[in-house]
Amino acid sequence: MAFEDVVFTVVVETVINGEAEVSEPASFTLAGVQVIAETVTGPDGAPVLRVRAGPPIQPGFARFEKTFMAPATFKLYRNGKPLQAEVVRNTFAATMLDLSNQA
Repeated sequence: MAFEDVVFTVVVETVINGEAEVSEPASFTLAGVQVIAETVTGPDGAPVLRVRAGPPIQPGFARFEKTFMAPATFKLYRNGKPLQAEVVRNTFAATMLDLSNQA
């Protein structure tokens, strides 16, 4: 039995000013990640959903956080296949996901 490399992708969905917004995907490995969803001002002055992904605070965990008021859904994919979705409702209240059972 061969082992496959595990690559995760996360996409964030939310509503900004009544419009559904979807972020660009961010990829990470079993090492973990910290993902922060935020709204920024786009070139045309309208708010845009942006995702910043960086090193994990705790190895082997994915940490999802948002900096705006609306709920955000973090859709997680494992090697391109849907894995689960985490809804973050509270601003700056992070959700942690243990990746140890995904090897």
